[in-house]
Amino acid sequence: MSKTNRIFLISIIIAVLSTLAIIIIPNSIDNYVGALNPEAGDVYEWKFQVPDTAARITAWGFFVLHFATVGYFMTKLKKNYQSKGEISKYNVYLLLVNFGFIILHYIHTIIWYDALAQDTPVWSSQGSVIIMLILVLIIENRRRGLFFGKKMPFPKESTRFVMKYHGIYISLATIFTFWFHPMENELAHLFGFFYMYLLFIQLSLAKTKLHHNYIWTIILEVTVLVHGTIVAISTDNAPYAMFLFGFATVFFVTQIYGLKLKKSIIMITQILYLVLIVLEYSGVFSGNSWANINEVFRIPVIDYLLVFVFVYVIYIPYYFKKKRKKKVS
Repeated sequence: MSKTNRIFLISIIIAVLSTLAIIIIPNSIDNYVGALNPEAGDVYEWKFQVPDTAARITAWGFFVLHFATVGYFMTKLKKNYQSKGEISKYNVYLLLVNFGFIILHYIHTIIWYDALAQDTPVWSSQGSVIIMLILVLIIENRRRGLFFGKKMPFPKESTRFVMKYHGIYISLATIFTFWFHPMENELAHLFGFFYMYLLFIQLSLAKTKLHHNYIWTIILEVTVLVHGTIVAISTDNAPYAMFLFGFATVFFVTQIYGLKLKKSIIMITQILYLVLIVLEYSGVFSGNSWANINEVFRIPVIDYLLVFVFVYVIYIPYYFKKKRKKKVS
């Protein structure tokens, strides 16, 4: 086993153990009398009704410090990049930094509990992860296409821009989401933190071959399907089928074409998926009916629409720059 694969395996084991460690945290929102106001209409329940100054200062301080430290070592990694694609000392430093802040967040939850959710709306955490997935769709368009294996003729400038800056954005998105939530012993939180740990591993292994491994990256993309479904079932704030079938549709329309499968296998699995949708909305598996079939399309429509919005908004300054050059010449 190579050094990169060995460190990767150790990192996955640590991610699992770090997730399980949350279960034994001796602190919960239930420990604070009057912390929750069920009539306040808050979408996110795991925060104090009355903000605590110490919790607020430390949560924001640790978030900024975490992002700044990761940004520093990512810059170092970029400047000292070697084309071999093997793990470097800066990759190891990033893994250690992220693990250190996982421990710090563990301690923060025990002492202060309240996190960034106190000062930011719940959609900011969800939206930051969605944007991350949008950027991946743009990047991977060059390899697997966007619709049924067909590559979209996006402007090269937009793709290069996303390629150049996606690392720093994804770092910000994952670290913000990580510090948005207190480490609560509930299934949705546990799986959410585990997902964050996997993303920390991915950003820490930037510039290595494993960072671009198509099976590993697909797992990271599809994990949001599991997490979204678990959250929907746990909180009952949205229909679980919207996340389950919404993200599954993105997989069968786009992501499956990055797995290097035979066309016949892709087609068979797509047909089976359509049969599953028919059975679900025929009421075979649940109380769903054809009136709710729009659940299948909500997430894909938003995702693909945002892909094009991002690509062409990014392209606007390049477009006008080209026009100015033509006028000068």
